[in-house]
Amino acid sequence: MSRWPIKFEVPGDPVAQGRPRVSTINGRPRMYDAPKSASYKGVVAMFASHAMRGIAPLDGAVSMSIMVQKKIPKSWSKKKKSQAIKGEVKPTSRPDVDNYTKAILDGINGIVFLDDCQVTRLIVSKHYAEQPSVIVVVNRDGDYSGKELGSQESGEF
Repeated sequence: MSRWPIKFEVPGDPVAQGRPRVSTINGRPRMYDAPKSASYKGVVAMFASHAMRGIAPLDGAVSMSIMVQKKIPKSWSKKKKSQAIKGEVKPTSRPDVDNYTKAILDGINGIVFLDDCQVTRLIVSKHYAEQPSVIVVVNRDGDYSGKELGSQESGEF
């Protein structure tokens, strides 16, 4: 029995991959993740591990869907909040979807798949939601239907 696709949700505010930090040790530069990025990757890894339930990481080509659900600003009117929930207003501000993607890929690397170089298909979307989170779906490439995340308009999330 196949356990694919693997689907999990990381509740809370999504965190994008931050710029690498640099320090020097004995006169040599050392690069490291920003603390907020490193912490978020650990949270992503925890939810991915739980979703895998002891399954070995996939070693072939992988398709992925990532849906970033950002919190609706409190200052918005009821009308604008309603439009955001319906998907009529999209988050076009920073951070970029690629920075969210980097954080998710780094967090699940070695857990869901052996290396993120295995990802051959990737769909990323950014939406507003009442409860912020990130929904991740990973499948063997070739088994991907494009419907794993549903449709925001139809409310299948």
